[in-house]
Amino acid sequence: MLDLAARPRIAGLALCSLLLVPACKDGPAGEGDEAQGETVGDGDGEPPTGECTVSVVDHSQSCADGCPILSDLLVHCDDTAFGDRGLRVAPEPNADRLYFVTAGSNYAWFGALASDASGELEVLPEGFTGKFIALAQDPAGAPFAAADQTQFGPTYAGGVVIRDLLDRSEELVFDAPDRYLPLLDFEFDTQGRAHVWIKTVAPDERRRFVRAAAGGWTSEPAPAPGERRWKRFGLTSEDAPVAFGFVESPTNDWRLHVDEGAGAYSIGSSFGTRYPDAYALAVPPTLPSLAVGEPRYLRFSQSMTGFRVVAPTAEGYVERLIAKATAVEYDCPTEAAFKNGCPQSCEELAVGLLDRQVAVARTSDGRIWAAWAVTHFDQTWVYTERCDEEVGCWCETSVSRDDNWGEIVLAQVDVENGGVVEVLRVDTLDPELTGASTRSDEVARTFDMRAFDDRLAIGQRIRSVERGALAPDMRLLHIDTSLIP
Repeated sequence: MLDLAARPRIAGLALCSLLLVPACKDGPAGEGDEAQGETVGDGDGEPPTGECTVSVVDHSQSCADGCPILSDLLVHCDDTAFGDRGLRVAPEPNADRLYFVTAGSNYAWFGALASDASGELEVLPEGFTGKFIALAQDPAGAPFAAADQTQFGPTYAGGVVIRDLLDRSEELVFDAPDRYLPLLDFEFDTQGRAHVWIKTVAPDERRRFVRAAAGGWTSEPAPAPGERRWKRFGLTSEDAPVAFGFVESPTNDWRLHVDEGAGAYSIGSSFGTRYPDAYALAVPPTLPSLAVGEPRYLRFSQSMTGFRVVAPTAEGYVERLIAKATAVEYDCPTEAAFKNGCPQSCEELAVGLLDRQVAVARTSDGRIWAAWAVTHFDQTWVYTERCDEEVGCWCETSVSRDDNWGEIVLAQVDVENGGVVEVLRVDTLDPELTGASTRSDEVARTFDMRAFDDRLAIGQRIRSVERGALAPDMRLLHIDTSLIP
């Protein structure tokens, strides 16, 4: 076990710490962990050009022979609202490239980037601009994007489209002449069939569209438990659809319910007596295949009750707490009372998980991986007296010093026996959540992870020190889990 207490931080760029790989050793700046940039395009940034810069974080000295980090990249593209709709990532099988998609106000991008920042980084067609983009892989590992490309206007032209990101072909899944069509979820099964869940119109409201591997679409209603909006979908290890939703029980507590086609049932512990302000998703199907068929599906959630993963069993379910600190408890008052005047300043050193900074994936060997982002606040808050004739005086809070930082943590989870073993911690900056959508139909994932075979891809939208607010970076990690014992 490495001593991580003195782990240094460098301008938001990662220094690796592998808890189970002895070859990983921390080193200060100038000793191997340096960012080397490659710029795609040469615009001046005003107005937005869509050009991107890719920087490499080198772990050659801090994580040497046998290092499972195949690549560690920082990506920034010149656009307003860069990544407001989240990012999605996937690993290229049997290679070191990492796939990602994201969008801004004027552009959208697909990247297939190698560990040295080479590869493809292209602007997607205009229909993806400003949209929530889902990313999935077929059983061969080829990446596909899906989005509702509907445009506002008399005919609401567009519809839900999937795009083969390597051969650049597109096909329409479904269109309606009078409305947007929120894309709920998108996955491939082990037979190569694409599954697209779309919020359509009453009476079905939500439908699942399936494209056979040989082509041709069919659709059917996709009912989900519960009356509220947060409904998510996925696939079991047998390629069957599964739906999730929150349901209030007769005892007035809220629990996640699952429907595999034979009626809804409760799975997991209570989220409390109020409708949960929870983030709950299905774990993506394991491709190209899963060595063991159980558990047949997994789901994870982040709420005030913790970051948890749950799986069905013959007796009901098994649930494991991965991280308790899922809410930031600030030390400094956010609204200082004026009764005794405003305090001058306060040093904020809170630690915790911000919203939607968790993910779970399963590799082909059956191992379950959980990733989350810990935010370490290191700020000086100052308070200024403000007064109004009608409402009186109050203390306005602002930040005069901001040295926040963060960590991306990866752990292996034994759902059956309850073990959660951290295997990797990488220093980074804190997540950039400003502007990120919190809609419940189309989910903006500012933290994402996906597995293919024995590879993991992890992506996070983080704050940029150089460019300031509203100009974030995307942190991209490609992990080879076969190198983790």
